[in-house]
Amino acid sequence: MFLIFLALACLVAINAWTIWIAATRRGVVQAYWALSGSFMGIGLMAVIGVFAFPGLLQLDPTSGEMPPAFGLGFGLVVIGLTGVAIGAAMMGLARLWRRKRAASALAAATADGADAPSGGTPLGTPIGTARDA
Repeated sequence: MFLIFLALACLVAINAWTIWIAATRRGVVQAYWALSGSFMGIGLMAVIGVFAFPGLLQLDPTSGEMPPAFGLGFGLVVIGLTGVAIGAAMMGLARLWRRKRAASALAAATADGADAPSGGTPLGTPIGTARDA
């Protein structure tokens, strides 16, 4: 029973993270994360409702059948988790893509000499001075 509560607590934490991402993004990304979080939240409420109020469904406990609300809730949780996994993978790939693009832009800028200091020496000091002559 402890593992069930631990799994539900982890799912609630993942759902909170998803809703936080949806709150900090804009546009289609915000709608995507909000939809994934909504699927998880509604599914979690159905699953927890079946555990918390078993007499509410009025099913025969000896039949061995899974309550339809639990099956639907679990399916929604799986859809939400799949969306979160795909979204997290896309966020990671986008971060790697931006990092690679920034590194290649920096390499191109230094190869062109755009970042070289003026005067050809560190801190832009001239090579020869009156004292050296």
